[in-house]
Amino acid sequence: NSDNEEDKIFNKDLEILEKKYKELDKDTVKFNKDMIEKNLSEESFKNFFDELSPAETIEELTKIKGVGLKVASCVSLFALNKREAFPIDVWIKRIMEAKYFDGNDTKIPVIEKFAKEKYKDLGGYAQQYLFYYARSLKINKL
Repeated sequence: NSDNEEDKIFNKDLEILEKKYKELDKDTVKFNKDMIEKNLSEESFKNFFDELSPAETIEELTKIKGVGLKVASCVSLFALNKREAFPIDVWIKRIMEAKYFDGNDTKIPVIEKFAKEKYKDLGGYAQQYLFYYARSLKINKL
């Protein structure tokens, strides 16, 4: 009987998800679908980004609707092997403020500039170590 109840809950959740999907901005969905299909169907996709500087790569990626600076930085680092990318989320921002800015609230562009100067082409590695450092010390709020 509990299996039947679980099926009902699952089906209800599925109905809600289907309804939400249908309510999505159809132009956005079509744009992203077309963008993905176009890029995945072209062998030159990665080569296009290989030719760009890290800043140009971020600029191009953020042209995709729904892609912000952090996602573009993560894609640059983890998918396109741009090791100088330094993704900044709330945790990295807190870590950088605590470690390098005396705990003061610091704008992301200032942190980006600092990281670029300090870590140069190894920003992605530094970002990962900083995150690990904070997590291993169980720093919840810096």
